[in-house]
Amino acid sequence: MKHKYEKDILNEHLEGAEPGVPTTIEVARKLLDDNKRERVSVTLRRTIQTPIRAESPARAHRFASVEGFCQYLECYGSQDLVILANAETGEMAAVLDESRREGFEIVRFVPCMHPVYAPWQGIFGRPQALKEMARFVIAHRNVVRWPNVETLVGQLKQIQVSRQTTMHDGIGSEAVRGFTCVTRIQGKESNQVARLPERLGIECPLFVSGGPLPIEIDVLYEADDDGVEVRMVSADADHQRVVAIELLVETVRQRLPQGVVSLGTLRYDDWQYVR
Repeated sequence: MKHKYEKDILNEHLEGAEPGVPTTIEVARKLLDDNKRERVSVTLRRTIQTPIRAESPARAHRFASVEGFCQYLECYGSQDLVILANAETGEMAAVLDESRREGFEIVRFVPCMHPVYAPWQGIFGRPQALKEMARFVIAHRNVVRWPNVETLVGQLKQIQVSRQTTMHDGIGSEAVRGFTCVTRIQGKESNQVARLPERLGIECPLFVSGGPLPIEIDVLYEADDDGVEVRMVSADADHQRVVAIELLVETVRQRLPQGVVSLGTLRYDDWQYVR
């Protein structure tokens, strides 16, 4: 049987050490009394090194509530707080400490369109059949403020159940559109006149964070051989959107008087060095 010498044992321990891993080799010399020989024992001990944790990433929270956005900045914003709001989208970006030369953090407020207003926003400018428009207004009549909702729904229901609808030029003293609706009840046909308005008024919040605002809607009717087509448009909706954004900005300005609050966009450029 081939014996291993102390040198071979030492080589085995050294070969087991991995590069880059801290290790400690302890060498002890022990003198035995029986045969007066000197024996060398080698102990390989691998030390445990505490890992160095990387720095936490910059905070980049996104708030959907202007109240939570303000509360966070009240707690963690510095005296050098800067908040700029996009005039088109209402999104706000806040620099917690503008004076820091490095490591500054930015948090954002992203307004969410209110689910009550979203269907109206999606229908503006889109052509639709008269019966489709009637179904839409009836389904969302809870935000209609004028004309009288009960009367309007009654006229729209006539449109829904009619077998044939014919549009006429203005009927009556008011500037409204008139429609002749042909319905069949128990085998008998009857003609009824439905007067639909050229304008609607709704009132609802545009964003989840914000109060209700009135919006006027123009209703355009067009008749051809295929039937009556309706298109709802509203320049007032764009105006009220700007008003809603300004109200959100004003809320932040009042809650955070120590900061710079304005319409704008955050932008940082590189310094130019002459040498």
